[in-house]
Amino acid sequence: MLSRNIRGRSQYGGALSRRFKVGWAIALTGFLGSGKTTLIRHVL
Repeated sequence: MLSRNIRGRSQYGGALSRRFKVGWAIALTGFLGSGKTTLIRHVL
């Protein structure tokens, strides 16, 4: 039961990280689209 729970949690974490990466990509493209490249340069 413990191993099954850990496996389910790892799958859930992978889905979360994937969604997070997609969100970051959308946010970055949104910033570029609105012309806030200077802000991105300051952050990076």
